[in-house]
Amino acid sequence: RVQVFDWGRSELNPVRTHALLSKEEQKMRETFWLLWKKGPLRLLFDALHMYTTQFGSWYAEEGTTEPRTVLVKVMDEDSYDASDLTGEASLPLKPTNGPVTLPLSLSLRGNVADIRAHKSEVTVEISRSQPPQDSRLAEIWHVTVHSVSDLPKMDWMTDSDPQVVVLLGPTMRGCHRKNFTPVVYNDSNAE
Repeated sequence: RVQVFDWGRSELNPVRTHALLSKEEQKMRETFWLLWKKGPLRLLFDALHMYTTQFGSWYAEEGTTEPRTVLVKVMDEDSYDASDLTGEASLPLKPTNGPVTLPLSLSLRGNVADIRAHKSEVTVEISRSQPPQDSRLAEIWHVTVHSVSDLPKMDWMTDSDPQVVVLLGPTMRGCHRKNFTPVVYNDSNAE
C-alpha cells in the first residue's frame, strides 16, 4: 500500500479510502490533486520549450524560403514604464569580416521632428566559429555590438538610455535566440 503526501495536500490513495473521507476533505484533495497534475505538465512544457529553443532547428535549412537573419533592435530603456523602440536594423546571418555600420529604421514615437533629424546607426560584427569535434552543435555564431550613434532623445528629461536587443533566426516562429547588451544611461552615442 503506497500513500504519497505532497505539499499540495494531495494523496495517492485508493478510491475506497477516498470515499471514507468527509465531503470537505474529499473536495480539498480533489482541488489540490488538479493543481498537482498541472505541475508536471508545466515542467514538461518548459523542458520541451527550452530544448527546442536551444537545440531545435531555429534557422532556415538549405532549400527552404525562410531567411537566416539577425535583427538588431535599439531600445531606450525606461525605469518606470515600457522601454521605447528607438529603431532597428537587420542583416543576413553570415560573417561580416569586421564591424559594419547599419542605419536604423527609426520608430516614429516621441518627437517626430527630432527623430527625423537624426541619422541613427548601429555598428555590429558577425563571425562564425566551429564547435569542438565532439559537440552536438552544428555551428557557433558570434554577434558583437560595437556601438550606437546619433540616437534621438526619446524621453523628456534625459538623453537616450540605449540597450541593444539581438535576435537570431526567424522571429515569426518564436524559436529565435535573444540577447541583450547592458543599458548605457544618458548616452546617445554609446560604445
